[in-house]
Amino acid sequence: MIEANHRVTENTENHGAICEIYSYHLFINLQSHNIFDFIKFHLFRSKLVLKKVFSIFLVLFLILSCGSNSNKKYGSDAMTPSEDSAFQACKKSKETPNLRANYVNEILVLDSILHYDQGIRIELDLRIRAHGQQSKEVQELFGLIRYIDSVNCIKVTKILDEHGWLGINEIGSSGNTTLFLVIQHSDLRVQEKYLPMMRQAVEDGNAEASSLALLEDRVLLGQGKKQLYGSQIEYDPLTLKYLVSPIEDEPNVNKRRAEVGLDPLEDYVKIWGIEYVLPKE
Repeated sequence: MIEANHRVTENTENHGAICEIYSYHLFINLQSHNIFDFIKFHLFRSKLVLKKVFSIFLVLFLILSCGSNSNKKYGSDAMTPSEDSAFQACKKSKETPNLRANYVNEILVLDSILHYDQGIRIELDLRIRAHGQQSKEVQELFGLIRYIDSVNCIKVTKILDEHGWLGINEIGSSGNTTLFLVIQHSDLRVQEKYLPMMRQAVEDGNAEASSLALLEDRVLLGQGKKQLYGSQIEYDPLTLKYLVSPIEDEPNVNKRRAEVGLDPLEDYVKIWGIEYVLPKE
């Protein structure tokens, strides 16, 4: 995972703290989605599911419309466009037999999770840009984010408990990245439980050291300690500006970042409008 291509996402529970970083290239669109997931997500996001009975008829209509398409099947026994694209990616991989035969269910689950995880955060980013970090439009989205993250956490921890931290050669790059993203968005208890597993996965070549650095920083700050890599950014509601969360042994932070494949901190924080100067020893 390339840190320089990531985006800011949600505040933590006190709405004033650690921001997550996500890839800009992980963008959602209708063609790459399970159409039912796409419908349910946007209905839920607009609160139609809870407020309007009409939404039920809309979903039924869309399902029937899709089912009547003679060129595509969306029934329980047929692959959706999203599932088919996952299979096509497997076919192109050098490890096609292992991917398809051993972990196809996990690949499809993780593919769906990734769309939810990134889709809601793209929405959050759009609201921040349009209305501001402290706006009602932004704050009201955090409840939905927590709900989606909790559901995703249940699914991903089940995979981790059953199979361990699966590598790119087993579930593909997107699936492997999704494991990290979901644990990164979980609460501290979950992060602490699976941090040793991810450390071992990095040693075994099944996870990225740059991703592990983000999780290490998140856990340290959650424990009331200073971060090591400077990956976590805070939003100060008083100054309305972003700042780098406290760093342990700050003069050597760029050395540690280079060791795990991250860009210098001065370059990384520019996307938040932060002018960072590395302190001298």
